[in-house]
Amino acid sequence: MDPENESALQDLSRELQERARADEAFASLLAEIVRVSRENPRADHITVEGQAQVGKIVSMGNVQGNVTF
Repeated sequence: MDPENESALQDLSRELQERARADEAFASLLAEIVRVSRENPRADHITVEGQAQVGKIVSMGNVQGNVTF
């Protein structure tokens, strides 16, 4: 998602709000994610829970040169 795309950000915000209203556990998890990201904007961990199917997750800071996956 392009962080410059205001329309997409608004759509995402509405979707998250709707899901949070419908699911208290999701709302709590989302609130915790926001709280932690505000305290430490460069968190060094990613948590995947439940029945998630994850291909690749990459988190990088400053990179100089080529990166190949």
